Amino acid sequence: MTDNDLISIITPFKNSSEYIKDCIESIINQSYKNWELIIIDDYSTDNSFEIVCQISEIDNRIKLHKNNNKNGIISALRIGLNKSSGDYITRMDSDDLMMPNKLEELHNKLKKKGKGFVATSKVKYFS
Repeated sequence: MTDNDLISIITPFKNSSEYIKDCIESIINQSYKNWELIIIDDYSTDNSFEIVCQISEIDNRIKLHKNNNKNGIISALRIGLNKSSGDYITRMDSDDLMMPNKLEELHNKLKKKGKGFVATSKVKYFS
């Protein structure tokens, strides 16, 4: 594990216009900068998609996709997993905020242990 490890963040969203911008900004403001956000629109009927589209045009680490299967969040998460290219993967809900050092702390814990996986709010280790 190196300081260049890519962390993929998978975030499905549906009708999240009230909070999606704050969610994404909390990721952009991470102290650990080597991440990609795989964000999947799950058939929003508000302007969530347009908000994310504007932000993704500014930051190329944000990769916007649409869920065309109409199968809900599980389908959206599968799309995110298939599109991710990170060494480690975590997920985040579109109405959550990430503390500014969360990815850095997760990365440091994984680096110290040597192997493991990242969960939404915890780090779990294999022995």
